Amino acid sequence: MVSRFKTVFMIQANGTFGSSFSSKVIWECIRVLSPVESWHKAIWFKEYIPRNSFISWLALSRRLPTRDRLRSWGLKVPEQCVLYSAAVETYHHLFFECQFSASIWTFFAETVWPNPPQDIHSAAAWICMARNSSSPQARCIIKLMFQSAVYLIWKERNKRIFTSVSSSANSIRCAVDRQIRDRLLSIPASPRIQLSMLQFFFACTRPP
Repeated sequence: MVSRFKTVFMIQANGTFGSSFSSKVIWECIRVLSPVESWHKAIWFKEYIPRNSFISWLALSRRLPTRDRLRSWGLKVPEQCVLYSAAVETYHHLFFECQFSASIWTFFAETVWPNPPQDIHSAAAWICMARNSSSPQARCIIKLMFQSAVYLIWKERNKRIFTSVSSSANSIRCAVDRQIRDRLLSIPASPRIQLSMLQFFFACTRPP
């Protein structure tokens, strides 16, 4: 008995067809290419925390439903920031011009590099700057600090709006500290680097 096989040809990277399948090739053929954002290295890196990276990406892309954005859609919502009611809630106010959020971001960032910007896009550009004198540990940890601060500030903002429950800035700083420690504990030490990520974090930071 002779078996009959049906050959299926799949699209290849050069636009022709072949017998092998690659989801990467298919994705590259169907997706619409956009310019690479200058801040992408502050978002996507080996040690990132997925939920933090996603929220940070939305924030840098101006896709989070902040109150100024909701009002631009015609929704009748208060304009005041729930973290610092003396100002209007915008992207740049919430991350990190607001006194509340600035006290979280700068508390951690200034222990690694001096003079951290108090604006989300300036902070991302500051992180992505070429720093030849900086260690791999510093570059990783400053990114984790940035993303954890953005994520937990956004979480606190939503909690205040939807549950009317608020936490102090020190409580948020403790949560940032806990997130970073948990992530660094999962990173094995490299024999080529004298200090592990966690040891470097303990060496350059102070408890909230």
